[in-house]
Amino acid sequence: IKFNASFMIQIGGGQVTVGEGVTRATFNLGPSDWVIDFSASANLFSFASLAARGWINSFGHFDLRLVGEVVLGSRSFGLVGEFDFRLFLREDAIPGRPGETGFHFGISFNAEVSARLFGFSFASIGLGFSLDAFGSGTIDVIARVTVRIKILFVKVSKTVSFGSLYRTRVVRP
Repeated sequence: IKFNASFMIQIGGGQVTVGEGVTRATFNLGPSDWVIDFSASANLFSFASLAARGWINSFGHFDLRLVGEVVLGSRSFGLVGEFDFRLFLREDAIPGRPGETGFHFGISFNAEVSARLFGFSFASIGLGFSLDAFGSGTIDVIARVTVRIKILFVKVSKTVSFGSLYRTRVVRP
């Protein structure tokens, strides 16, 4: 079993960048502001792996991501199952409104299982789900569900969106 973990705590000190990939964020920390950045990964004999990456700050914002994989057989001849989970609450720039920010909440989950032969995926099935709310004032909560099926060279994907699934009011404290 191979295990790696790290974390960084920064209190004050100005500009700091945390996270990686989709969780990446840059903050300008005041004297009493703080942020904790962390990552951890585990690998069980290349059969199963799990990685976690994320951050949380003194404003209550956070961005967490889990990625996992299970391999039955090998990547060349076998079944490979993968998943990706993300949960976040952050304050992001509002597109088209320079200098304005809004709260952005999201949750997403994607999973896929593929059958492989000679290193190529000849069949797979996947499922994805996301829920997203962004802005300030009265905002819509939007949900999406995606189903993916692939057999040889034919790939079919269908996404259903539920816009205005729920309307909520977001106010700044």
